[in-house]
Amino acid sequence: MNPIKYAIVTVHVSRQFTDIEKAIEFLGEAKDRLKSVDAKFLCRIAQAEKRLRLGQHHDCIEQLNAIRAETEPMADIDPRVYASLANVSALYYRRREDYENYYKSGLQCLHYTPDSELSPSEKLEFSI
Repeated sequence: MNPIKYAIVTVHVSRQFTDIEKAIEFLGEAKDRLKSVDAKFLCRIAQAEKRLRLGQHHDCIEQLNAIRAETEPMADIDPRVYASLANVSALYYRRREDYENYYKSGLQCLHYTPDSELSPSEKLEFSI
């Protein structure tokens, strides 16, 4: 199976967990099984999103900044990694009421996400 698709499926499955800590653990175990750097990034970004949902803002932004620093020197990162990173960053900045960075991250997410992959509710969320 394609590692990126596996990571995407894993992220979707993690959203079914009612216990967010267990979801973070599940994503960590999946990340450890993956060999693809891009797929590992997707799992780590999903973990950061879960930490944000737990209210662990500092841990979330630290993880996002670490991922951002790791991806900057790389040239061949899958656009879905950048889209996911920008999306979770936008969620973080929105929660912190830092609207300038929220809109920058939101626009970056839209740049890397094909229109066909956004649901109508996601489109509405970015337009508000």
